Amino acid sequence: MLLSAQPNIEELIVDLLGDGPHDSLVLLEKMQKKNPITKQGFYRALRVLLKEEIVTKNKQLVLLNPLWAGRIQKFVERIHTISTPKEYENLFRLQDGDTMVLRFKSIIDLYILWNHYFFIFCQKTDGPVVFFNSHNFWALIRSDIENEMYAWIKSNDKKAYSVIGHTTPLDRTTSDYIKKDYGIELAYEDTPSIRETVFPAVFGDYIMSTILDVNTVRAIDNLYQKHKKWEPGVQKELQTIISQIKRSKVVIERNKKKAEKIRKKLMGYFLFYK
Repeated sequence: MLLSAQPNIEELIVDLLGDGPHDSLVLLEKMQKKNPITKQGFYRALRVLLKEEIVTKNKQLVLLNPLWAGRIQKFVERIHTISTPKEYENLFRLQDGDTMVLRFKSIIDLYILWNHYFFIFCQKTDGPVVFFNSHNFWALIRSDIENEMYAWIKSNDKKAYSVIGHTTPLDRTTSDYIKKDYGIELAYEDTPSIRETVFPAVFGDYIMSTILDVNTVRAIDNLYQKHKKWEPGVQKELQTIISQIKRSKVVIERNKKKAEKIRKKLMGYFLFYK
């Protein structure tokens, strides 16, 4: 099975079972709340998963096959081991004050590579990760990738805090779930405290900032101000905006003083942080 950009029914079932065993009827209800699938389509996909020994079934209880899950985990660990040594070497060779700049023509290419570096930083730095986005539109572009990241944070007990620079109805209706479902601490600002084109994430002494052009950022802001809830028309409008991006980049810095300054500014929304 592949974690594709457009997950099929089998992949969606596996994703839900990642949270634990489900009664088959409850699993069907959850699937139908998120996706327009028929009962027949659901059970057809479930039979495929049973035949391939990806899931097992005990009466009405459906759960992931631990042997299959173990094979997947070993595969991911092996791929991670052979594909990242150069990235480790380049990233952690940076001295305090050093900067690395990565430029992209495609926002999806940027996001996929950003996600790759995210896992490297989380595994190689101590303490929490702190995110800032003026609007959390990333989850609306590729919810599959974003939610895999949140699920990894939760399953690995990594402390994470997210600050969103606005408090529009669309911001809240599309972001509140990350606290409810994944335990990510969440705060909203009335106006963004960080420059509108910069979206930093802080890991220890490192800052990984996505930087977009001002016209794109303002078009996204107009979308959030105009719409109150997420629906197909809004998705189409957002896709049009991001398809027109001409330039974008990720800036990785190792700067202990700057990282702590950003962290303190954002963590001020969480009363327990000192």
